[in-house]
Amino acid sequence: MVRARARAWLNPALLRAPAPAPAPARPRQTRPRQTRPRQTRPRQTRSAARLRRAARYRDWSYESCIVTLLRETGPGFRMGFFLSSLYVVVVTAFTTGAPLVFQYDLKHPSSDMRFGNMILGVAFYLWTLDFALLTLSYYLIRHFGPRAASWCWRPPQVRELREQRAVHPCTLWRTATLAFYAVFFVAYFLLAVFAMHTTLAHMYVKQNVWFAWLLLVKAVMVVFASIDDLTHIGSPWGIQEASQTASVLLSFRGIYLVPVTMIWTAAAVVASFPPAYCRTC
Repeated sequence: MVRARARAWLNPALLRAPAPAPAPARPRQTRPRQTRPRQTRPRQTRSAARLRRAARYRDWSYESCIVTLLRETGPGFRMGFFLSSLYVVVVTAFTTGAPLVFQYDLKHPSSDMRFGNMILGVAFYLWTLDFALLTLSYYLIRHFGPRAASWCWRPPQVRELREQRAVHPCTLWRTATLAFYAVFFVAYFLLAVFAMHTTLAHMYVKQNVWFAWLLLVKAVMVVFASIDDLTHIGSPWGIQEASQTASVLLSFRGIYLVPVTMIWTAAAVVASFPPAYCRTC
């Protein structure tokens, strides 16, 4: 007893009442583990905001005066290119004594023009590839695009999705329209190739300045028409909804092929009229 009292006197905490037992802990509510990182949602928000801001420049509802000018003049440039090719290939056969097509080859009679022959050949085949991609893309747009007939020089305005267009039956009018588009774009390709061959040959072999100016006009029309195609690709109801293959082909044509073709065309003009060339000599 004495020892217990002495121990309590030395340690007063022993005289206090025992502490109550702790209450049972409430079960902790655990949230499902998030597999996405914390920065995913802000990144998604910023990406969506960028897309919305970019869509204002790609959407037809938000177009500047420059985009409107390109879209309104693009069909005219395509029609002008077709009419100029038609004049060089067909009309000149009736107005001149001899047709201009295949009158000369892309090979200079002089033996020291080997590099010029190579440059003219590369330029011609680049133009041929450009015409092939253009006509194939525009036919694919008509084939997989809206059912209604549209002007050949302007991409059709898509008002239905691919799934909605797939359920429409293929009527006789639709088949006849596709056949007309196929014949027209094949004729467009042949006329463009023959006219470009004639223009390059007369400019290179005969050093005809007028054909050089005609080539310059054709190049300008092709550049502005390709830019018009690029403005229609970004639209939500534009070329990409009509045909994804045509969208890829026209994008490759406008971004890569047309600039390279213009460079080789300029080289062909220089090869036809070298710096040492003198017309009056």
